[in-house]
Amino acid sequence: MKKGELTKRNIANAFKSLMEKNDFDSITITDITNECDLNRLTFYYHFKDKTDLLSWIFYDDVIRPVKENISAENWRERLMQVLSEMYSRKEFYKEIITYDRLDIWNYMFEAALDIMKDTVKTSIGEGELSEQDIITIAYFFAFGISGTIYDWAANGMQKSPVEFTERFISLVEKCKKLNCYNRRIENA
Repeated sequence: MKKGELTKRNIANAFKSLMEKNDFDSITITDITNECDLNRLTFYYHFKDKTDLLSWIFYDDVIRPVKENISAENWRERLMQVLSEMYSRKEFYKEIITYDRLDIWNYMFEAALDIMKDTVKTSIGEGELSEQDIITIAYFFAFGISGTIYDWAANGMQKSPVEFTERFISLVEKCKKLNCYNRRIENA
């Protein structure tokens, strides 16, 4: 790991530790730098402010690992990975996901959109839909996925990652059955 990445992780870990005892607004940059034994200049070399740090933490901990090598075949495992990471630090993620100055929902939406574009293409088959139809369907499901995860986290992650994933997969399977039913009617 490069030195800059290691420094960012140290800053992030210090911030996570402080968030266990304090709310976001009460933590200062000085608190963070004192916690990880760095100076303020080092913090500002890596991050613009606390909001930038929070966005980086969410992206680095949750989104980046999932976006790597995601496909229509492994999206279920990746969904479980996202939910498990968030659930393991439930209070932290509940706090940051509802903090209105962050782009957390956009990160989730972009990751879901990438997944859904690939999923739609492989599920329906190349050539059966126009590129615009694929994008429209992908947007529809990406909004649903990201919105559902956001709601789950904002409301305290009442269901476990396993329960959430099973419910979500059940709904996806029902959508597939509906699609097959509609195709049979069209072909009849």
